Amino acid sequence: MRLRALTLVFLAGCAEDIAAGDRDGGRFSDARASTDATMSAEAGQRADGAISLDPDAACATQDFSTTRAPASLMLLVDRSNSMNDPTAAGVSRWVAAQRALTRLIMRLPADTRVGLMFFPTDLTSVPTSGDSAANYTRASVAVAPLSMNRAQLINKIAMTAATGRTPMACAMPGAIGQLRALSGLATQARDVVLITDGLPTFDCTGRGRCDTMDAACLAEVERLATASVLRAVQAGVAGAPVVRTFSIGTPDASNAFLSSLATAAGTQRTPGCGATDCHYSIGDANFERDLDAALDAIRGRTATCEYALDAIDPSVANPSLINVRVTSPSGEVRVVPRDSTRTNGWDYSGGMRSIIFYGPVCEELRAAEAGASRVQVLYGCPTIIPG
Repeated sequence: MRLRALTLVFLAGCAEDIAAGDRDGGRFSDARASTDATMSAEAGQRADGAISLDPDAACATQDFSTTRAPASLMLLVDRSNSMNDPTAAGVSRWVAAQRALTRLIMRLPADTRVGLMFFPTDLTSVPTSGDSAANYTRASVAVAPLSMNRAQLINKIAMTAATGRTPMACAMPGAIGQLRALSGLATQARDVVLITDGLPTFDCTGRGRCDTMDAACLAEVERLATASVLRAVQAGVAGAPVVRTFSIGTPDASNAFLSSLATAAGTQRTPGCGATDCHYSIGDANFERDLDAALDAIRGRTATCEYALDAIDPSVANPSLINVRVTSPSGEVRVVPRDSTRTNGWDYSGGMRSIIFYGPVCEELRAAEAGASRVQVLYGCPTIIPG
């Protein structure tokens, strides 16, 4: 029987890891043991090492509709007074950032869930004694699918001015907390996109502001505030669901600080980066272009590689009879093996509610142009597992 070809749009980015205890939902281990090592007679190893599986194989009986789990982003934007400084293009950093953020929002798919927070917040008046974490328990624009809030986001960005200091330590825990509280698949991508042009100026412990001439006070607040932001970013990737932070900084931002945030979140710009270049850095000479490039690169890394299996009843489905077949943009067809080590292949999420791609295969799919890769979920043939 000829199976339907199911076309999925791959945007970009790998989903977060899942606790080992969630694998297979604890219900399929025995069933899998008897068939995991079995390869269908219709499957074979090609000369180039790739695995193929004929969708007309006698064992294949069904294909499943799958739904890509949408990414969720919180744009956490520094609107401190220094963002009014001019760029080489003659516009302020703030105007350039407004334009770049608007283009990002227009490029993201309609099912992407996006929210927006500023620091200082635009939702309340910050007292002269200092900011408070309580001011960041809600977003300027709540996280929602862009099909619902795209216009609201664009309008809020256009209508907001740059003013005040840099209470990043107050804002970061709030942004992470709001993403973590979202409903949906526990493994789907949740990411903070931080844009800043300076170090945090408040530690959110009630210490308040320093006299601008009090160097010792300023240094202590900087130490407390940067440590507080780093702890929040570390807590984001240590808890469940995982919330990562991508960091973008202007020339006035601290390269060492932002690089440490990227390393702590596992969002380094390049493998093997050092102590000062793991984040995305933008310069005044090409501020808007650099910010566009950074946001575009991050956009490509934030989408999920998770696909919900809504049509499968996990109480009766046999997990060892599912294969995932991928057609690349060049037309190469291969079966991606299941990899329970989550190194290079796919595996089930908890309860078999979705499949998630991991490792190089996820990166390959993520790098493809939207809609260029085709994925089929085939049911009926023994799952192909290397080894």
